[in-house]
Amino acid sequence: MGVGFLAVMSVIAYRVVKAPPRAAAAAPKVLALPAGAKVLSTTADGGRLLVTIEAGGRTVVHVFDAGTLAETGRLDITPAPGAPPLR
Repeated sequence: MGVGFLAVMSVIAYRVVKAPPRAAAAAPKVLALPAGAKVLSTTADGGRLLVTIEAGGRTVVHVFDAGTLAETGRLDITPAPGAPPLR
């Protein structure tokens, strides 16, 4: 019985020592928006995240890499001169 107890304790100790390391918690990322801006939509597309915001009468789409959350592009949407409002 003592041998069985030692075997079980050995297996538990082995698994505790050889357990894979836990992944570090991801650091939070913040997208600083201008005062009065509002998020119109967010979309995930493959390896990209798209965040559409409206600020000061302008609509802007920010494109981020989904893995690193680094901004990879920005698209300013403006109506053509003389065109009616988008809404």
